[in-house]
Amino acid sequence: MDITTSLVRYAGKTVIQGIFRDVSERRKMEEERLLLSKLESLGLLAGGIAHDFNNILTAILGISVWPGWTRGGVANWKNLP
Repeated sequence: MDITTSLVRYAGKTVIQGIFRDVSERRKMEEERLLLSKLESLGLLAGGIAHDFNNILTAILGISVWPGWTRGGVANWKNLP
């Protein structure tokens, strides 16, 4: 509930005017938006970690396969795993 009050002149008297607003739907939408933002950030983080891990695996596989690439100075691609 959001309440706004102000002093106004009415019929020659100073009175308090109050406005009451139900903001529960707006707050619910803001909470959902915040949750979606957090999930998006988590997805980006997971994607970055997976990318870095893939780079490390590529380097490891490249080093482990590299000695078999050439035999006698000529590339022998049929022997690659």
